[in-house]
Amino acid sequence: MKIIRYTLVLLITIILHSSLPNSFDLYGMRPDLIILVALFAGLRHGSVLGMTIGAIGGLFQDIYSPQDLGLNMFLKSTVGFTIGYIRKRLAYDNNLVVAILLFNVSLIHDFIFYIGSTAIHLADIPGFMLRYGIGRALLTTVFGLIYTTGFKFRNRLLSE
Repeated sequence: MKIIRYTLVLLITIILHSSLPNSFDLYGMRPDLIILVALFAGLRHGSVLGMTIGAIGGLFQDIYSPQDLGLNMFLKSTVGFTIGYIRKRLAYDNNLVVAILLFNVSLIHDFIFYIGSTAIHLADIPGFMLRYGIGRALLTTVFGLIYTTGFKFRNRLLSE
């Protein structure tokens, strides 16, 4: 059941990423919704499902940027696996922990992506991190907090 649920969530996320690119755009920055799905899959169900969801989502993201084919797949699967591996050491029911985790994961992901990208020179990476990395990490964190708050509210309503 969880595989079907995460497959549907991933498909919806990919459709949102590709068909509505400007609706989440804020000064040229968009939240990385696929990192959210991979991170929450790793947090809730472990490293294997987090890695699988991250790899599939990253592959679909790589299809839109073939010059860096495999980079998103590698990074998102690494995020899902790492978060799933350390999930027993985290109190991820706390929104502050989730926010700090999302912000740091998004910053590290973007930094490694900028290093590995063929379109960005190494001298431009600090400028890209200041211009896009921090804002994108904040947007991803806000979207993740909205998701977790909505999910907790839904669970509270269903348990009554």
